[in-house]
Amino acid sequence: MESKKQSKEITDSAVKGTEDADEEQEVAIPLGGYFGIHTVVFVGGVALPSMLMLYYGPLMRLIGLNNLFGLTNSVILGIQDFWIWFFFPLWLLLALFIFILMTAWISELFNKYWHNKSPPEQGLYRRKFSKNDVVDERLKYYHYRGFVIKWPLWLAMKSPFPWMKYWILRYIGHNNVDESAVYIDAFPCLEFSTLKKNAVVMCGGLISSHVVDSLYGNLTIKAISIGENTLLNCNTVMAPGAIVDDNNVFMPHTFAIKDWKSKDKVKFYSNSPARSIEDKYKGIFSVLPEAAKSVYKEKGYITGSKIRELLHKMNEN
Repeated sequence: MESKKQSKEITDSAVKGTEDADEEQEVAIPLGGYFGIHTVVFVGGVALPSMLMLYYGPLMRLIGLNNLFGLTNSVILGIQDFWIWFFFPLWLLLALFIFILMTAWISELFNKYWHNKSPPEQGLYRRKFSKNDVVDERLKYYHYRGFVIKWPLWLAMKSPFPWMKYWILRYIGHNNVDESAVYIDAFPCLEFSTLKKNAVVMCGGLISSHVVDSLYGNLTIKAISIGENTLLNCNTVMAPGAIVDDNNVFMPHTFAIKDWKSKDKVKFYSNSPARSIEDKYKGIFSVLPEAAKSVYKEKGYITGSKIRELLHKMNEN
């Protein structure tokens, strides 16, 4: 009974949202608010690393690293303060690491405040605009949450510490990302996502727990779950509400639409929307030529060069 009531509310909301989409509305990005937030995050994040860089030389002399605690001279190979220059790259990495930590910490302070004002909720939201901004406060804070996580996340992904992106997704986005899960140069889900043990998202893959139907259309926010040992190949897309069981493989350019769910005993998916290809494909072994299968059974392995050689012979024949 409860689920029927919720379904009716969502349907009514969708219909009303469609009606609102037909109204003449104006929308503009509230640049002042976003610029202010970014300025606070950036300036607060860069303050401590800047001090470390500014006083690097005096700090090195203070702790005695300019001559390795008196064990060597400070002039080596004719270079004054040799050890200060020697350790500078490590100090630069430390400053960058602290910069990412500070931006993440300040971003999370904003996030905590917004969570208290409007806790994140799954659902279907009407996007009605007034005075160039959304009317619904929940959407306003949703936009803020999505904005504030992007800067530290981008820094982490482009830094020498790419593992920090998983910490940021957990710390700021409150995503449930297992320590063994991997995003390989992909577009990570910013909130309401679960990536279980050994889940892998390949290059260009996209997981999004939100989608907007059109410029003024409804906004859907639904949790996404990716099961254990699941592989999302290149340019695979997971839409809001997608639920993927364990041990699934999605071929490149596969699209799982809203509320998509994997099927029992089906492991391989392709196309848009994603559908089973078990009748054509059951793993790489299923598409190998018979000669390659014989080599594999004999040796227990087969190399890529051997497969190419066998395919070349087949084409010649």
